[in-house]
Amino acid sequence: VKVNLGRALREGGHYREAAELFGEALKQLDANNPDTDPFRVNATIGLGRSLVHLGKTEEALGLLQTALEIGTRKFGADNFRIAEAHLGLSECQVAEGRIGDARASIRKARAIIEPQAKTQPILSREVESALRRLR
Repeated sequence: VKVNLGRALREGGHYREAAELFGEALKQLDANNPDTDPFRVNATIGLGRSLVHLGKTEEALGLLQTALEIGTRKFGADNFRIAEAHLGLSECQVAEGRIGDARASIRKARAIIEPQAKTQPILSREVESALRRLR
């Protein structure tokens, strides 16, 4: 519930509140229970993306890289969560002025999410919007 509420807050621009909820969720989700893996990866990505908007790019970068590594290992490189992690990395890289890296990250996100656009329409639109901003 906290992860979904955090996502809604982040999407609504309430980054501080979202970061707090994602952080609480991560503390409560059992890392030793594989059933919580999707929620932990989603919360890590959500926290990272929220922190980017709060200007905490160094902390965000570490979280997003961790989510990318764990998510890829747990769900495979073509999972929509991996696309969102790449999107978050791109947002972080833009905030750090690393535009070339941001373009590479968003292209990776697009390659993953494009075939899943019908099942992940919101994420697909976010990726396409970020791609347009980087052109």
